[in-house]
Amino acid sequence: MAHQPASSRTPDAERTAFDDDERGEASPDANDPAPDRSEALIELLANARRRYLWQHLRREDSEIPLQEASRAVAARELDKPPSAVTYDERKSVYTSLLQFHCPKMADAGLIEFDRRAARVSPCEGSNPVVELEPDRRRVGATVLGAVGLSTLVTVGAWRLGLPVFGALTLEALAVSLGIAVAVACSLYYSVLRSTPAVEFDEVLRRLR
Repeated sequence: MAHQPASSRTPDAERTAFDDDERGEASPDANDPAPDRSEALIELLANARRRYLWQHLRREDSEIPLQEASRAVAARELDKPPSAVTYDERKSVYTSLLQFHCPKMADAGLIEFDRRAARVSPCEGSNPVVELEPDRRRVGATVLGAVGLSTLVTVGAWRLGLPVFGALTLEALAVSLGIAVAVACSLYYSVLRSTPAVEFDEVLRRLR
């Protein structure tokens, strides 16, 4: 019995990109605290496809058809001119934007999305200022490394009797090292208490 050739396009194939994107999203845990707006926006635009769409809309600064937006996003993803994007390449992006990404971005207040008309536009004030918390582990490692290195250099210079350091008594050496540690600790806590405000465009540049 002859087998019928499989169709090159099936309903499941149309949803491939959408399903892949959806699986890549972490499901929120009911027990986890709700993230603040800055964290939510950064997490939302950590996805490259949403990031490319948002950046394209910011450049256009007007309402455009989702078909046009999906072609621009596909071109960014494939590193080719929009005119070189094929129908299938654009359709894959279009489906995931329509069904998944645009609704999420609209809910977050980043874009205006008319699903029925398949049109998107940037929201007013869609480049918010976000507060970035310092990376405690990285700051701590940097401070400890600096303190350790300065201590090693100071003690080595003292033992070798180098100018300035060699004239210090043991007690004076201990006091100077204690002051250095105190200054380092003060700097560490000062950095941790700071929450620099950064425009969202700059945050996205760091995500590239």
